[in-house]
Amino acid sequence: MSTSSEIQHDGTIVELKRDSIMVKIERSSACASCHSQKSCSLSEMEEKIIEISQNPKPFNKGEKVLVILPQKTGFLAVFIAYIVPLIIFIASLAIISLFTKIEIIVGLSAISAIIIYYFALSCFKHKFGNKFRIDIRKL
Repeated sequence: MSTSSEIQHDGTIVELKRDSIMVKIERSSACASCHSQKSCSLSEMEEKIIEISQNPKPFNKGEKVLVILPQKTGFLAVFIAYIVPLIIFIASLAIISLFTKIEIIVGLSAISAIIIYYFALSCFKHKFGNKFRIDIRKL
């Protein structure tokens, strides 16, 4: 049962790892009418494989499951992946242009700030694991 506070997708377990489960999610026709389509990266692809932290429930390879993500978690992911880097980029452009008027240096410095942000994000992705809780249930 889908509520307005959850984003749900049907999926199939493709791989079981020791501490996680790999689930293949296929785009369904319901994605076209979903109100969260604009903020959901799954709606842009026909097929996507995601990694989910292991649930205490036992699952088997090939089993059909329902992947559930709280909508607020989706908005947080959009904020971290798109909004924060945009703010960093614009702020970097503004601050660095105060010190130099050489456009190539200003542009490369702003791009470097974004690269550093995404590198730091990837280094600390294990810290975000608890904030981005994806649940799966058997169908």
